Amino acid sequence: MTTTTATATFAPPPMNQRFRLSNGFDVSYAFYQFQCSLRHDVEFYMETHVHHLLAMSSIFLVKPGRMREDIVKFFGYANVELLEKQLVHDLGLGPRGDVFDNEEAGFIKNIIRDVSLEKVSRLASESKLLARALQFESGSSVQKAVSSIARL
Repeated sequence: MTTTTATATFAPPPMNQRFRLSNGFDVSYAFYQFQCSLRHDVEFYMETHVHHLLAMSSIFLVKPGRMREDIVKFFGYANVELLEKQLVHDLGLGPRGDVFDNEEAGFIKNIIRDVSLEKVSRLASESKLLARALQFESGSSVQKAVSSIARL
């Protein structure tokens, strides 16, 4: 079975290519049902309907805590939460490694502001950032980030 809207044609994914949650919920088919629900006589705007516009291109945007009600009705709240958690786990996303704390972010922000306001030279700012980078463990993500910003 294939469903066509004014701008797109959708077919359910083959059974052997479907993404299922650990509880057995068929995410692929729920997304297909959402795609089929998109009406051709409704105007979609990027600011408010990004999920709908991407779905017309078969792209499923998962934004933790920001799924629209009309999408959630095809999945249910529990499955949306499980989907978000499972993707974080399966794809190795989420917090890991070094934490870039607020003090470092503030330090960098102040240097960038001073350069943009021409209070200090780019060379002096680069030196400050590189000196700061040396205070962290060699190869740490914080050291790499500060060093990268210094080279901008």
